[in-house]
Amino acid sequence: MSRSLKLYIAGLVSLSVLALVLASFVFGVVLGSDPRYVSGFRSDISVVRGSTELLDVLLGVGFWTLMTLFAGALPVRMPHGTLVSVAMAPIVAAMALGGPVAAGIVSLIGTTEVR
Repeated sequence: MSRSLKLYIAGLVSLSVLALVLASFVFGVVLGSDPRYVSGFRSDISVVRGSTELLDVLLGVGFWTLMTLFAGALPVRMPHGTLVSVAMAPIVAAMALGGPVAAGIVSLIGTTEVR
């Protein structure tokens, strides 16, 4: 891998992490007074329906992260031999339930692979 490609990838990852931190801060502070949001996460992602406890919300994010890890580890083989990862489905579910901060965390951790 060339040096310029390594720098490009490092810069892209750094900017992505910075964007996630800023989104977490904005959603946590700006929407902190909204009862539907718990520390930047929408409470719909909670493992207990209707709960606004931080632990329940974090357990919900952890569940969708595990689902993304499993989906990424088990790609689907298409008829002509192509492998397709289905890890995007749990990320979209986390985004729909928990908002952009949950989607960012689930995709950051859940799409990590050992190659």
